[in-house]
Amino acid sequence: MEEYVYLHAELRRLDKLGRGNMTAQHRGRLFERLLHELLETSDLKPRRNQRPKGEETDGSFIHEGRSFILESKWLASPVSESQILAFRGKVEGKLEGTLGVFVSMSGYSPDAVMALQKGKSLNVLLFDRSDVEDSIDHDFVEVLSHKLREASERGDIHAHYRSRRLPSESRRHRKASREYVVLLEDEREEEIAQAIVYKLAHNELAFFEFKGGVGRTEVVASARYLTEEYNVLALYDEQSLPHGDAKLLREMPYATLIDVPGGVNRWRSALPENSVNLDLDLLTAHYPGLSAFLRLAQAETDRLANADK
Repeated sequence: MEEYVYLHAELRRLDKLGRGNMTAQHRGRLFERLLHELLETSDLKPRRNQRPKGEETDGSFIHEGRSFILESKWLASPVSESQILAFRGKVEGKLEGTLGVFVSMSGYSPDAVMALQKGKSLNVLLFDRSDVEDSIDHDFVEVLSHKLREASERGDIHAHYRSRRLPSESRRHRKASREYVVLLEDEREEEIAQAIVYKLAHNELAFFEFKGGVGRTEVVASARYLTEEYNVLALYDEQSLPHGDAKLLREMPYATLIDVPGGVNRWRSALPENSVNLDLDLLTAHYPGLSAFLRLAQAETDRLANADK
């Protein structure tokens, strides 16, 4: 578990460094090291920087007796068709049965994905940022196995682990659908969030756990982990989330994002600073937008409550 916490922290650090003065090449080398550590954690016997006859790859690993060639990129723009085809050529020059894993933190151009799926047999799997994050959360082998099966059965070399269909039996260990976890942007929002959620639940829901101060880059990862047991309500200003995270939260089974522009504490400011009782009816009178928010939140809460039925 400590290894995975470290890997998430290292990924966030590389994000910040990339917004500074670090060169793309330097960040790429650090990212290679992170992937090597991730593969080691999954006991895949990785090797780094293979250079046969001047042809460089970022490394290799072994899974269930099969060899995989690895290449990774962290660029400012999506990986192009020419880069993907060059990597496929490297894989084709290896022992028959060798597969390639290309990891791009900036995604892929549509032409790049189409180029791999046309003509020749499939021998490359595409990983992007979501797959890296899921590999840290759920183990690289689990994500790789999902992608291998999708490529084998449907020819989808870019299948995302997080978009997989969960079988109904995977919910057998979940707690009752009455139970929720609420993710908040700031732990100081807990008081008003608690009042709001209890109002939505009509005092019928027995359990709420408030995760205050969840880091913005960790919201989706936290939600995925928690949905194994709970329904998850993320009360966030959608504009504060990284690009694409809001869509992922809304599409995730047993979780939802309820957009709160400016955060829930902005409604709290209508009450006196030393107020003991938080009166939602009074707040609604001051803020008509709170009524609209409560209607939306009620619909989402009811939807999650009925998800198991």
